Amino acid sequence: MTLIVSMVCSFFTALPQAAMASGTTYYVDRTGGDDRNNGTSQDSAWKTLDKVNATTFSPGDKILFKAGESWNGRLWPKGSGEEGSPIIIDRYGEGSKPLIAGVTSELEAVLLKNQQYWEINNLEVTNSSPLPFDRDWENPRGQRRGVYILNEEAGLLHHIHIKNLNIHDVDGSYTTRSGGIIVDSVGSTTPSAFDDVLIDGNMLTDVDAYGIYIGSNCILRNGMGDLWPWVPKPYGPWTPSTRVKISNNTVLRAATGGIAWNVTD
Repeated sequence: MTLIVSMVCSFFTALPQAAMASGTTYYVDRTGGDDRNNGTSQDSAWKTLDKVNATTFSPGDKILFKAGESWNGRLWPKGSGEEGSPIIIDRYGEGSKPLIAGVTSELEAVLLKNQQYWEINNLEVTNSSPLPFDRDWENPRGQRRGVYILNEEAGLLHHIHIKNLNIHDVDGSYTTRSGGIIVDSVGSTTPSAFDDVLIDGNMLTDVDAYGIYIGSNCILRNGMGDLWPWVPKPYGPWTPSTRVKISNNTVLRAATGGIAWNVTD
């Protein structure tokens, strides 16, 4: 099944932004880098995802991976940007998109958790698993994702842009929280959602279960919370994500669905 989609999931208007902070540009080169370097030039690049993941970045910073190189593991840089000064992940140099290949010990190849004002561009991402289906259609591979953006009890988070990624061979289970790009809000205690989400120009191939999925447990409205009030429920009050735009993406052979968005306004 081929699904080529250009859609606007909800009204999206860019707000005026302040002048962007200059920040610092960091370079990552798996072949020629060294984590003992300061990372601030191509000649003094870092080497590993561990170094990137151990760093808390500041508004306006850029993290550039060398084209044609590959890294095995989970990419989870820390910190948040601010309005007008997002933190940007991108590539530098000539050649193929830098590859982030997930490993069995982690469910995500690229993760942001309770972070905001980030832009992720021009990566190749894969997250395969050696574990097969069993005969009962249970999937021990787990909720594997290519890119996972998680808001867990963090309130309203802003400005998550994911552009021009090549995501393929994500071997997740057949659930809504597995697949290529998953944007997820969990707000049982603190109503939580995203504002200003852009998912544009991505190619997603052979991903289980969804190509792109936006979900949330903040779904209670119209008296739903009054039903069986003595039974604890892992749900929060209706808190939709806003200014969500999904456009110009191509989804090939998604196991369950191509693109789905929920709890958005």
